[in-house]
Amino acid sequence: MSSIEIFIDESGDFGQFDKNCPYYIVTLVRHDSDAPVITHIGDLEYRLAMLGFEDLPIHTSPAIRGEDAYYGIDLKTRRKILSCFSFFMRKCPLSYKTIVVEKSPSMSTDDLSSAISKAIDDFLADAGGTLPSGEGKISVVYDRGQPQLAKILSDSFASRALPVRHFKSLPVYARLVQVADFACTIERIGMRLSSGAGFARPEMIFFGTERRFRKEWLLPLRKKAWS
Repeated sequence: MSSIEIFIDESGDFGQFDKNCPYYIVTLVRHDSDAPVITHIGDLEYRLAMLGFEDLPIHTSPAIRGEDAYYGIDLKTRRKILSCFSFFMRKCPLSYKTIVVEKSPSMSTDDLSSAISKAIDDFLADAGGTLPSGEGKISVVYDRGQPQLAKILSDSFASRALPVRHFKSLPVYARLVQVADFACTIERIGMRLSSGAGFARPEMIFFGTERRFRKEWLLPLRKKAWS
């Protein structure tokens, strides 16, 4: 079996419960090394260059809100930027899995860690038959932004005796790491809509209606689910 790369991003933290953000979300994006992505990345870079933003990192939540590197970029252009990235995700030979843990006011940090660990362990057990063994290798790419999650990931892969090499996020992986961020953000918004909470105001401005969000962003993304 060929080697694979798994790019990871998270949404949420290990802090106190916040009713406005009651989920801890981990997204794993899979790329099989025998499925080249360089042509797709080149096409994305061309599309972004045509908009004048070839060097812009794709950070989905700031793009939606017009914050950080996206401050001062008009709404129409921000939509075009994320649309380019959504198209890239759909065409690229990638798949993703989003793992969700719902937090509660009574949940301690240890409780949350245990719940996340179990959810990741369960997924790896289910996915075991499609993961490399023997000579195959798994490269796990996570920027270790949250040490608690970094440890959980390391322990989870090690417990299944998977041949893992851990890397921090490197420039060569930039666009694929950003795919994990994109999927994490879109899934988080989708979960909030499913709970009946509705859009935050910047999301409503960016996406328009919930129906349009589901049709044009969420459902196309979920066709890339890692099952």
